[in-house]
This record gives sequence, C-alpha cells and structure tokens, in this order.
Amino acid sequence: MVLMNTENVSAESIADNLEARVRRIGQIDANEIEFNRSVHLFEMGYLDSMGAVRLIEFIEGTYCLKLSEEQLNDSTFRSINGMARIVANILSQRNVA
Repeated sequence: MVLMNTENVSAESIADNLEARVRRIGQIDANEIEFNRSVHLFEMGYLDSMGAVRLIEFIEGTYCLKLSEEQLNDSTFRSINGMARIVANILSQRNVA
C-alpha cells in the first residue's frame, strides 16, 4: 500500500486513484461503456461487498484516514466522484486543523 502526502490533494486526483483501484478490484475493462465516475458502483454490479471492503481499506490506508459509519452510509458514497468528494472533504478539514 502506498501512503500519499495528503496535503493539497484534489478531488480529481483522488478520483483518478479510486477509478484505477475500482477497475482493478472489479476487473473492469477499460472499454466498459457503462462504467464512469458517476455510476452507482453497487447497483451496477461493479463492486460487491468484498470489493467494497477492499476499496474502503485502500482509501483508509492510502489517505491515512478512518471513514465513519455516517460517511460510509452517505448516499454519495456510491460513486467514484462521491467517494472522492468525501475523502477530499476529510483531508481538507484535517489540513486546516
């Protein structure tokens, strides 16, 4: 696992990392037409419960944070863009403190 310097990390760069990891976990081909950063990853079957656990472990380990139950249950924590916004928000709050 690669730990990142989390200062000044943009939601876009987080989304880049998450997309690459989701593609790896879900074995999603680069040519998959319906896959994008706003698609509901679970409803569309790109991630199952084990894939979600692996992705959460990746997020927490890479960005040195702990996602709360509230964040995990947030309706935006269903897409790559939503996850990236949540992570970016956590990091920005931490970097301000």
